[in-house]
Amino acid sequence: QTKGKVERPIRYVRQDFIYGRDFVSDEHLGDELGRWLERANSRVHATTKEPPRVRFGRDEQHLLGPLPGRPYLPLPARPVEAPRTPCGAERSLVPMVLVEKRPLSFYAAIAGGQP
Repeated sequence: QTKGKVERPIRYVRQDFIYGRDFVSDEHLGDELGRWLERANSRVHATTKEPPRVRFGRDEQHLLGPLPGRPYLPLPARPVEAPRTPCGAERSLVPMVLVEKRPLSFYAAIAGGQP
């Protein structure tokens, strides 16, 4: 029932920020995104009648936990053999990550937070 609410911000960023812009580097994208976010979070929202920055600070920011004390290190991709193609072409190694399913409390514990 709330899928639209969850996915709507993605469309907003894509249509209002990304489309029609060219970025020459990751740093350039980051700089432009920072400026865009400053403007976007300062505008008065049509539904709530207040800027998102104000609403976030009042209603949500206190619910966030602290960031972990160490940087996040993703799992390295392990090469695995690709399945044979229908035309019999040679197999190649492609990166693949096996995802482990663990409860969120596990990740909170290794990040130094409370489960």
